[in-house]
Amino acid sequence: MALDGLVLSCLKNEILQRAFGARVDKVYQPSKEEIILSLRGVGQEEKLLLSARSSAARVQFTKLNFENPPVPPMLCMLLRKCLVGARLTKVLQTDAERILTLVFDARNEFGDAVELHLICELMGRNSNLILTDEQNKIIDCIKRTDATSSVRILLPGVRYALPPVQDRLDVLSTPPHEIAQAVLSAQTPDLFTALTQTVAGISPVVCRQLIHNYEASCSSQDRPTCLAQQLELLLQKAKAPQPSLLIDENGKTDFSFFAADAPPIVSSRQYDSFSDLLDAFYGEREFKELMRQKSLSLTKTVNNILARVRRRLENQRQELKQTEQREHLRECGELIKANLHLIKTGDTACDVVNYYSENCEQIRIALDPALTPAQNAQKYFKEYRKANTAVVKLTERIEQGQQELVYLESVALELERAASDGDLNEIRNELISEGYLKRSNTKEKVRRIAAAPIEYRSSDGFKILVGRNNRQNDELTVHMASGRDYWFHTKHIPGAHVIVFAQGEEIPLRTVEEAARIAAAHSKAQDGAAVEVDYLPAKRVKKPNGAAAGMVVYENYQTAYVTVDQAGVQQLRVSQEGN
Repeated sequence: MALDGLVLSCLKNEILQRAFGARVDKVYQPSKEEIILSLRGVGQEEKLLLSARSSAARVQFTKLNFENPPVPPMLCMLLRKCLVGARLTKVLQTDAERILTLVFDARNEFGDAVELHLICELMGRNSNLILTDEQNKIIDCIKRTDATSSVRILLPGVRYALPPVQDRLDVLSTPPHEIAQAVLSAQTPDLFTALTQTVAGISPVVCRQLIHNYEASCSSQDRPTCLAQQLELLLQKAKAPQPSLLIDENGKTDFSFFAADAPPIVSSRQYDSFSDLLDAFYGEREFKELMRQKSLSLTKTVNNILARVRRRLENQRQELKQTEQREHLRECGELIKANLHLIKTGDTACDVVNYYSENCEQIRIALDPALTPAQNAQKYFKEYRKANTAVVKLTERIEQGQQELVYLESVALELERAASDGDLNEIRNELISEGYLKRSNTKEKVRRIAAAPIEYRSSDGFKILVGRNNRQNDELTVHMASGRDYWFHTKHIPGAHVIVFAQGEEIPLRTVEEAARIAAAHSKAQDGAAVEVDYLPAKRVKKPNGAAAGMVVYENYQTAYVTVDQAGVQQLRVSQEGN
């Protein structure tokens, strides 16, 4: 993990510099495993993010916006009760471990002064945030353990105990020459393994850099001295850190307190603070992962419905294919009628001249021996009429199924594009109104305000809006667009409705091209793919009665051919606070 003991020590110093003595103004819990403390100091306010997520455990100041649940969780309300108004007096690190303790001077419900500890254990899947009192008893924590846990118990009222100590040397307190001796005498196949198994507090990035420097400089000196010197140099860098985002030869990123250059690192990018660095490293990746987890249930439901609709369509197409020979049934009935005098009751088949064929060859027609010749003819006519009816019904159902498939694919795309809890709630409500989900019996305590459409501004200054979901697509197309406004949508690909607001002016070609690229970017088309985008005046786009949300019909349109370019489109986006 990149957030090692050395980086955490740098973060500890950063928190002390920026928030020592600050008071807790507000407490939020945007997700199950994340807490945000709003700290107010002298003339400034900071947001301190505490995350116990296994893939992104960290403590940092953040400038990112997080959407909070409509009703705060129980732990959040407890932290508000205990910490709001408390003053941050200490930030402690347990040796070189990834454990940071925030110490607060607070007041209890009787007004007495108390000391509270918010312990941040940042250890992968075992990460936790634990609030304890001055007697070291747990008040509560984000992840409780079972009372039968063989490692340690984390429950309210239990005395807090540190995680089991690993038998490794502390890089912050052990002299470098002792570490070098222990590493070089370790019974391991390589130096990298020896470092990771012997030393606590250094990440794989630091280990690789240490080995790289050691191998490049250990030509004349003895090995322990050389390794100790290189370790000492790296520890000096931790005292004057340079927050760096590291990029390897495959484009993957990592971070550390210095600009590493050991392979596979090929470049680095420096930041003013570790908090800015962590915002850049975790921000977009964790946001996408968080939204993926939140939308998991809805995505699974939509995918199951999609699979069911596809199976039903396939079965209907197979049934329709079986009706292709229905004319042959009518011909058989006519041929039997024409040869009633040659057929006897009890015959299992009859050989007749097929006068429907150009060659008038003889064919054999199967008969039901329990029926009279006339009844056999009527049986073929009945099967013919049944097949004809099936064609009409199946064609209609297949068309409806294809429309349903297009609609559900658009919903699946909406889930991929969802950028907030509000977006997910809108999609859930849409599926309820369309009959795919059942409405919950419990009433929502808080009513959410739907997010505004995504806004862009063309190079020519024209306002462009994009629907976030099918309901918003309808609102844009049917109610908001008018006059000379133009409507854009990808051809034969699920995507959002895009409206260019002309404001009575003629829309220039450059704006048309940019709007088409925006429509392609907000579709299921892959980045870099060539896409056809239909466009026409919005007043010519119609919504049929009873059509599903987002479903429209149009004709007399033009088509633009563009390439999907997400980065280029992003430059046209207008910043929208709160979204």
